Amino acid sequence: MRLTSATIRLAAVSLLAPLAIAGAQTARAEANATSTALRSFEPGDFARFAPQTALQMLQQTPGFSINEGESRRGLGQAGGNVLINGRRLSSKSTSLSDALSRISVQQVVRLEILDGATLGIPGLTGQVANVVTRTGGVSGRWNWSPTFRTDREPSLLNGNASASGTQSGVDYTLALGSYESTNGESGPETVTDASGALLETRQEDRQSLRQEPRATLTLAHEGDTGNILNINLTGGRRHFGGREISFRSGPGEPDELNVYRDGGDGWNAELGADYEFKMGPGRLKLIGLDRIDRNDRGSESVLHVSDGSDPTGSRYNANRGSGESILRGEYSWLGGGDQDWQVALEGAFNYLEVASLLESLDSTGAFVVDPLAIGSSRVEERRAEANITNGRPLIGALSLQASAGVEYSELTQSGPAGQSREYVRPKGFVALSWSDPDSLDLSLRVERRVDQLDFGDFIDSVSLIDGNSESGNPEIVPPQRWTGEFKANRDLGDYGAVNLRVFADRIEDQTSQVPLGPDSEGPGNLSTPTTIYGLQLSGTLNLDALGLAGAKVDWSTHLADSSMQDPLTGEDRQTNGRELSGFWVGFRHDVPETDWAWGFNYGQSHHADRYRLDERTSSFERPGGAKIYFIDKDLFGMTAQVTFRNVLDTGDHYQRIVYVDRRDGPISYVEDRVRHSGPEMGLSISNSF
Repeated sequence: MRLTSATIRLAAVSLLAPLAIAGAQTARAEANATSTALRSFEPGDFARFAPQTALQMLQQTPGFSINEGESRRGLGQAGGNVLINGRRLSSKSTSLSDALSRISVQQVVRLEILDGATLGIPGLTGQVANVVTRTGGVSGRWNWSPTFRTDREPSLLNGNASASGTQSGVDYTLALGSYESTNGESGPETVTDASGALLETRQEDRQSLRQEPRATLTLAHEGDTGNILNINLTGGRRHFGGREISFRSGPGEPDELNVYRDGGDGWNAELGADYEFKMGPGRLKLIGLDRIDRNDRGSESVLHVSDGSDPTGSRYNANRGSGESILRGEYSWLGGGDQDWQVALEGAFNYLEVASLLESLDSTGAFVVDPLAIGSSRVEERRAEANITNGRPLIGALSLQASAGVEYSELTQSGPAGQSREYVRPKGFVALSWSDPDSLDLSLRVERRVDQLDFGDFIDSVSLIDGNSESGNPEIVPPQRWTGEFKANRDLGDYGAVNLRVFADRIEDQTSQVPLGPDSEGPGNLSTPTTIYGLQLSGTLNLDALGLAGAKVDWSTHLADSSMQDPLTGEDRQTNGRELSGFWVGFRHDVPETDWAWGFNYGQSHHADRYRLDERTSSFERPGGAKIYFIDKDLFGMTAQVTFRNVLDTGDHYQRIVYVDRRDGPISYVEDRVRHSGPEMGLSISNSF
């Protein structure tokens, strides 16, 4: 029997209601949030840093780093490593960092570092932070963070403000924010042929502006019977624009000026709600989310030649609309032997629609529509998944969490290449966790999962700045992967903490650039598996114990590698743009018996090359990113920070090798460029109430 969208929605509603398959964390999870903390901190423990928000407290917690979680399909099981009052965030538009920045330090009772596998919340393993807050009264925070650079307009509209309180038994938080970025970079570029002979020299300058005002409202109510209701509403607009000017000259050739411009406007909104209540032996949580995004974007590239010939160029416009609707339910209860169980069902509907237009500049200086370059397409996915999860203690401090599930998906696409497909995929995980309350916790997780789809891969697209195009591929299916992860976290007491993470992934149906015909390329699924593996080591070293009072060092280093079969040559190579190695170190000194602090950060990373069928690109930054900052924690009752970024004037080195036909043939030309953006000064003034 064919499953239509109406059938899926009817099945979701009929199963959610009578079977009470809904999202909730159990009473045991909330109890564990106070009884099994590996470490616990109160606001006074961070007094020397003078934090104003829960985010700033967590950022100074030894050995803990906020993990926003990977972009997964639907709501799914918990991905991030932060809870607020024992509950995860039920939103896809609000990050954990954004949510934590709206919790003023006056609201925080304590921070708890927990063993995620003991909380009865499926998907949580390793170290998890729980922010315990108090309600009542009115508190809030504001921040203004302008930035200044030489030879460009300052960014003056960076800031945010939030207020929280309780009214008639309803806890509320209202947040308004504005993000503005004015960026720019410039430098030389050379173009050579396959033998290294100079074809062209270029002097290029790129400038861009991005503005994003945003508003968020969250409401929460807990009734006398323990029923809990949360509502989240967020929305915003965005405007962006940029231009790149390229002055070009070559031996025996007339000078050229290429002007590229791009820009666009858009808006997005999300409404999410969850309701949790006791039902039978357990608790039921219903979660609903609906979000929509609109984006109109255009680009234009025009080449002017000094010999008086007519300019040539193209203009490309694309209007995009996307949306997602999710209904999820989880039913959680306690079983015998101190076990916790959860059954969950999720239904989702996603879509992307694109209308595009490509125009060419004619001899009169007007843009003329190419009838063959007008396109519109819509991609839809209707998805349903079900899973059951069990968590239980094993021996001593060892605990187990296991989940098994299945996903059904139907993909449809309209337009010339339109078609409909459906598939069923298994998913689930097994996680072991062991913790020593004094100093060490270990976790091991093996998971089978289905990755998120990029609906843009289904639709044709054009890049004028790179001078290439991509064909959409309606045959793409979501990649599947086996992923394994081992984590070890060691508390070093007065000296700080150290963390180790080792991971490995084996991906089937990995998406990459593949041949779609003799003269076209685009995204497609690889026929052979891809492997990714690596390790990360990070930590905090408190220097108080070594004699430098008020000082600490935070650090992180990582190594990774990958292997895939090149779809063109059949050779083994690394995946596109994967970060291979890197390190970061930060020093901060809060000068004792003063309101002053200062510090610096430095880091650099190395990425694998990126491949298309007709080109190969590589990029790196040298000598690495560095910044220095100074903080006054009591400037007329406010906190002020001055930050000098990119103090080493790091250059972005980029090389692009373009082939005559494809990468298995001769080289046509090579582009080499270095661009510098220059130092930047940032000012941040903030206060809480």
